[in-house]
Amino acid sequence: MRVVAIILLAASIFCSCRKFDDANPSSLSSFIRLYEGTVGYKGIMATETESKDGYIIVGNVQKNIQETDAIVIKTDILGNTVWQQTISNSVVSFVEPVSDGYLIVGDRIDFDPNASQISEISNTDAQLIKMDLDGNIVQQFIRKDSVITSTDTLRVDYHGSAVTIDQAGNLILLGSFKNPVGNSFERSFVVALDPTFQVVWSQSYLLQNRDYINSRSIYVTPSSNLIWASTAFVSSQNLSDAYLSVLYTGENSTFKNNDLFGENDTRSHLVSGISESGFNYGVVGTYAESNGQNANIYFLLVSSTGTIISGSERYFDGATIELTDRDVSESQDEGKAITGTNDGGFVIAGALTSTPSVGNGGKDVILIKVDAFGNHIWNQLIGGSGDEEANSISETSDGGLLICGTNNVNGLSSIFLIKTSKRGEIVN
Repeated sequence: MRVVAIILLAASIFCSCRKFDDANPSSLSSFIRLYEGTVGYKGIMATETESKDGYIIVGNVQKNIQETDAIVIKTDILGNTVWQQTISNSVVSFVEPVSDGYLIVGDRIDFDPNASQISEISNTDAQLIKMDLDGNIVQQFIRKDSVITSTDTLRVDYHGSAVTIDQAGNLILLGSFKNPVGNSFERSFVVALDPTFQVVWSQSYLLQNRDYINSRSIYVTPSSNLIWASTAFVSSQNLSDAYLSVLYTGENSTFKNNDLFGENDTRSHLVSGISESGFNYGVVGTYAESNGQNANIYFLLVSSTGTIISGSERYFDGATIELTDRDVSESQDEGKAITGTNDGGFVIAGALTSTPSVGNGGKDVILIKVDAFGNHIWNQLIGGSGDEEANSISETSDGGLLICGTNNVNGLSSIFLIKTSKRGEIVN
């Protein structure tokens, strides 16, 4: 394994740093692990297994410009690989452990370089795969469709975003799709599958004149409704306009609530994650100008009825952390992922682009802990001389944090898995 220097700035972003190369586990089970090959690996998500005997990691392997495979890695509690499986011609977005295996959500890719139309060269179908505990595929659901025009049959591109399980044991799959005909926009869809992967019901959700870009989570609320968060997005050339849309609906029904945030702002609010903690849900994303510059992390709370809690919004900059003026940006920061914690609070995982005053070069991972009201408690910075970008974070059964993402050094990317203490520390 190539040597990658990953540095932890313990206690605060200005403290002395330590160097880790595949850092060995300590008595607190803190470690850094890298998973790589001869081509680029991208870490998408990791979580603890249902039996608490290790972790399951999903990522994407870019074989060449056109071809991508999904990869699933099972590890022990110290991050050592137990088995590894590849899902050919696929990308993955989400993994959910269950008692007898793992639910994998993503896209199946059909690549046809000889297609008569550009839109048909690469097509995607949303897919939900169930693997057993040894990584064998035992069930599969594909969401696909076509549109017949006067001259052609065109594929509808479907994307899988996330999955959860309702009180009846049905699998609730969240995804999106776009009609290839006309000036259409990306819609969200939810489909319920019984345990045999047969469709129980299906609904789609449209926002006029904007694309829905789903975050990678969907929840069943205590009242048996569904809640998820999407970016309402429109772009023109290199500029974008985006705001947060929180979707709240009954099973097999239209909206009960669709609360919005930032729709009247001149800057964009892109959403990357929503997570449950206590009685509320925390949302994290990136607040930036229309060209993506001067970006800060934002956080807000959503009630169990899908209502954005007024006054809960917080803005964070990697250099100064809490902001009283959300438009001030000393460093370029993105809100990438969020997890609820057992104390009712949340931990945010962000990406900080280093500046002369903060960071270790390239992009670093910044962790920000907030309480149940969004008030800042602590922050940590993890990074080396390359680019480290987190894509998921979750709390483990021992109260620690599990972070997964991509490490890029000298143009070669690998998946990283970081296990920290509950305060985001790597103890060596």
